Amino acid sequence: MYPRLNLSDFGKKLEVLPQKFDQSRIDQLGFLVDDVQIARRECGRNFGIKYWYIPQIKESEIYNGQSRLDQNFTIAIGYANGVQIEVFRVDGQDNDILYGNKPAEDLTLHHVGFFVGDVELNRDGMRKRNIKEIQNGQFSFARRSRTKFAYFDTADLFGVNIEFIENRFRNRRVDMRRWFIWSAALFGVVEISRQKELP
Repeated sequence: MYPRLNLSDFGKKLEVLPQKFDQSRIDQLGFLVDDVQIARRECGRNFGIKYWYIPQIKESEIYNGQSRLDQNFTIAIGYANGVQIEVFRVDGQDNDILYGNKPAEDLTLHHVGFFVGDVELNRDGMRKRNIKEIQNGQFSFARRSRTKFAYFDTADLFGVNIEFIENRFRNRRVDMRRWFIWSAALFGVVEISRQKELP
């Protein structure tokens, strides 16, 4: 259903992005999908992902400017070559803000994500560069954990949107590297699924 993908397909095209946004590396590739289960299977095969982590999103607040949005996220996270692979679906009354006119059954690289220590600082930097913010918000998936994020419309400039992601645990910066998500799975706050278990 989805085209075959390989991390190297994105490497040369996206390698300029960390420097453009004062980051050391690309931390996440985010795929906006219609069916998370199917996308997990296809991305797992093509990226060599053996385990998927499925967080339950809680206490979400999502905004476009001052307007609160009605959006619900279904997310699965895997890791390949040190990069977090996120496949996600958006439901709710305002889901079209992210989907736009996306064709059905298309595995779309929606954004490149950077783990940062302060989302607000990065939002200010993007405003100074006159780059339009798509939306921002925060959510929790584990006790004492809070994730803030902001998406920016850079698709015309770079072929993909940019997301800044600030994750804190007990108010300390803890980027969502594999060890952190794996630890959350050990404590039962994130579901873990083996790739071979998928139909």
